[in-house]
Amino acid sequence: MPMKVPIDSGLNFIDQNGHRMKDFVLLPLIRAVEDMTDQGATPKFNWPSVDIVTDRGRLRKLLGWALGESDKWRIDTQLAGTSTVLLTGRAPITKETNGRSTSYGFNFEEASTYPAPGLEEETSHHRIITYVCLVLVLERLDPQRCQNFGGLKMVVRFEVDACLPCDALSTSSSHDSTVLPESGGRPTTGKPSSRLSSNPHDVKIIRAGSQVPQTHLLEIKTHSRSNPKWARTYPQLYLSQTPHIYYASHTKGVFSTVTKYTTGEGYLVSVDQSAREGFKKLRKLLGEIKSLVQRYGATRISLVCEGRELKVYRIPEGQICLPKDALALFVA
Repeated sequence: MPMKVPIDSGLNFIDQNGHRMKDFVLLPLIRAVEDMTDQGATPKFNWPSVDIVTDRGRLRKLLGWALGESDKWRIDTQLAGTSTVLLTGRAPITKETNGRSTSYGFNFEEASTYPAPGLEEETSHHRIITYVCLVLVLERLDPQRCQNFGGLKMVVRFEVDACLPCDALSTSSSHDSTVLPESGGRPTTGKPSSRLSSNPHDVKIIRAGSQVPQTHLLEIKTHSRSNPKWARTYPQLYLSQTPHIYYASHTKGVFSTVTKYTTGEGYLVSVDQSAREGFKKLRKLLGEIKSLVQRYGATRISLVCEGRELKVYRIPEGQICLPKDALALFVA
């Protein structure tokens, strides 16, 4: 510091999974977890025990509606098995060119981080975690009392900006989440997995990199304001249980300071207190959505937000958000 970076330009993905998979946005999530458990990196995952599978971005949209924000979006749903709700969909625009002409965030990340060995060609990294009951995490309750609050077991995928060096922090986690890693705990040759679907449009798995503990995950934000926009940023940390965030301040691309925060410490304690009511509203909304989807059963529905109004529409028969073999994982 100080460090000057050029303004962002070129092609930027808004929804990379939606861009590459289109109809099966959640399929990379399912295949990643299944491949890891097949390799013995984690025990076989119990999909029928899950209440909701989704991306962090869709949870943030639902949180915004619960808080009374005006927006426009669509979330498609599907009942998998008898009790698991899949929240999916694809952004109308999955990539943009020169769409961030006032931002320096991408170029700052590129200048201040470096790729892990074996992942030099990676365009993004997504982590998959599971946790039980947002209210449980909020109130720090005994897990045995979770059912008193209608606990929901969630599987959430989200994009990770960076991670701390693995020898910089203890690998023991104090967060209420469990990592479902996409890559094993050891470096690999980068060869494709032998467990590939015969469908040429399915996910191709190439193993590389190493497992990074949840305690090392890092969100990076850049801003030219004196104060971070915590009302927008903190839900990103909370819903993904990302423990660290670095705020880099700049003046026209010249970065002078980086302020480091850790969830549950210092200023973020008061930020968490302010956000609690919103997370409780989100928890209630998710429960209502699950009940609604279960009532419709095999009939898929879409949740469409227009302004502050949330409407429900039926999806035409025959459209599914996962291949049949993936949906079969949710049958007990």
